[in-house]
Amino acid sequence: MNESTKLQNSIDRLRKRLILIVALFFIFVSLLLFKSINDSKKKSLIDYHIKTQENFKNLMAHSLDTVRYAAYNTFYSSEAISLRNATDLSPTQATKYLRTLHALDSTNPFIHSIYLLNKASNTVYTTSSGSSVLDQFQDKDAFTPNTHLLRLRQLSKNVWVYTLQFTDFRDTQVSMVVNIDAYLFNRSLFRDTEATEFIYEPEMDKFFSSTADSSLPIETLDFTSDNDSHFKTIGDYVYFYSYQQDYSLYIIKQVKSNTIISSISSYLPLFLEIIVITFILILILGYFINKYYYTPLYEIMDKFELKSSSKNSVNNAVTLWIHDQQHKMEEAMHKAKQDYLTKLLLNQKLPLLRNNLDFDTTSDIYICILDSLTNKNILEFFGEQKEVYTINNLHTVISNTVDIDGLSNYAKTHHIKVFLGDAKPFSRVYTSYQKLSQLYYLRILDSTKFFYTESDMPHFMTNFSTIQEAEQRLLYTFEHGRNEEINTSFQEWFNLMKSLHYNSLLFFYTKLYSSLRDRIRSITSISSLPTYQFENKLNTITDIQEINSYILSLMHAYNKYLANMKEEKILDLVSNAKDYIDAHLCDTDLTADSVAESMDYNATYLNRIFKSQYEMSMKEYINISRVELAKKLLVETDLSTLEISAQLGLENSNYFYTFFKKHTGSTPNQYRTDHKST
Repeated sequence: MNESTKLQNSIDRLRKRLILIVALFFIFVSLLLFKSINDSKKKSLIDYHIKTQENFKNLMAHSLDTVRYAAYNTFYSSEAISLRNATDLSPTQATKYLRTLHALDSTNPFIHSIYLLNKASNTVYTTSSGSSVLDQFQDKDAFTPNTHLLRLRQLSKNVWVYTLQFTDFRDTQVSMVVNIDAYLFNRSLFRDTEATEFIYEPEMDKFFSSTADSSLPIETLDFTSDNDSHFKTIGDYVYFYSYQQDYSLYIIKQVKSNTIISSISSYLPLFLEIIVITFILILILGYFINKYYYTPLYEIMDKFELKSSSKNSVNNAVTLWIHDQQHKMEEAMHKAKQDYLTKLLLNQKLPLLRNNLDFDTTSDIYICILDSLTNKNILEFFGEQKEVYTINNLHTVISNTVDIDGLSNYAKTHHIKVFLGDAKPFSRVYTSYQKLSQLYYLRILDSTKFFYTESDMPHFMTNFSTIQEAEQRLLYTFEHGRNEEINTSFQEWFNLMKSLHYNSLLFFYTKLYSSLRDRIRSITSISSLPTYQFENKLNTITDIQEINSYILSLMHAYNKYLANMKEEKILDLVSNAKDYIDAHLCDTDLTADSVAESMDYNATYLNRIFKSQYEMSMKEYINISRVELAKKLLVETDLSTLEISAQLGLENSNYFYTFFKKHTGSTPNQYRTDHKST
């Protein structure tokens, strides 16, 4: 018998033994599985019903967030703000502003009614019952601040609502109330058709059910206020319940006990099924052993044309095959190492590969992010033991040694952004990488800085109300201030942006731009990017000053537009005042105050802008106009001074005499004599 035949016989014997061992193993596992199936199935069903409590809570939070988000947008709409803060509202204006509340009410099926309080007049406007003074409002309890996110209240005998409340920044008084129909809202949450679901509110001692004729043994369940899920068997039912602290509610599910028992008994035939499956698996295993073990060995013999019974021939063939497999193994290890580095930087470490890295995980570790690897010379500042890896478009170097001074100087000289962190011990690699990643994205805040360390990480702001206030001040200055004030207010807002995470910075820049574009969208003389193009530009720039300059240019253009509009309005106003004086010059009661009153303007303001245009006050203009008219009448008519005085609205002829001489230097009669042609 030659060497090839011996090898083939050995493989055949090994294959039969493996098949027998696997068959016995599967039979043993089947017996163990059948023995434990009842307990495991019962436990899995109980665990399933307990876990559905959390799914129910998430569904409730999602449905509630849908209503809250729509109501929040309505609360900060211009109509709602006007309705809350206006000091003098006509019925027509109130009806106009109420449209936005009716729009919210009509587009959300859960909303029962909406109340909005005007603090100036202490008036409540509603979508269901008109308006009323707060003290006389039949549901004024709705404006009492909630102790929880939701508050269950009863409006009438059969109407129950969940109340959401909204307040302005730095204001404790409730400004808007949204009542959610509890029956409609809860009905949308009940999904399990094989069980009865409940929502119980302990403060009002009220429960809602997915079926009409169900009852809830409240006292027997012994409710607790912890966040754990509980189950309890009462009679023919098993109750699963948990407390939802955010809403001060209990979520309860009622399942029949025999449902669980019958579910378990239905799996008794599983043992026979497992035997059949085991037999099929044995056949499949035999096929794969033949394909991946038996056949490949014969292919090796055929590949290297092993026709001789020489022992050296067999050894040489196996040696060549082993070298080929080693090469494939090296490629697989390289890929595994790359996968490990990815999961390491994303906080999903694989400890078994730790010793195969090209740096010492027990020594000092430095992690560095580079914005470019086009210049390979920068890698010379790291030691020989290093890993160079790219993840999420970030070029990352992990090494045990680094020339910090040389790396810093090289970055500044070649204008390469470098972010260096200290990742010791090994467990800090992920933390350091996250900080450096955040610094990498925040590099747009300073285009002149090229070398960063973890100490450059800013102290991030978490109180966004300060930013909201700065944004409101900026928008107000943008509409009412001068360019210098706009620049100052924008710089104050930008200084706050430097204390934000990158994603928050993008959000607030987009939010500011959206508010800005809403104001200039209709002005054809000012062109602006659509919001989505602005977001794309914001995500690709390397220097935030480019965005700042663009926003400021739009603000200055809008400010100039408002100034021009104001100038045109002033010119029209002064022209109207002059026309009024010319038309009523002979009225006896014509004064600067009467002109202002007729135009419904403040006399001081109107007189100031009149003087700025004509370099004389309205009183001076009236006097000069009357003098010119008197001169004309003296020269062109034979009216007496008394008659001329009356036509000028000066009933006292003596006053006319004094008035005329004061402005011309001569008496009326003398002027007529000197200027009337003979």
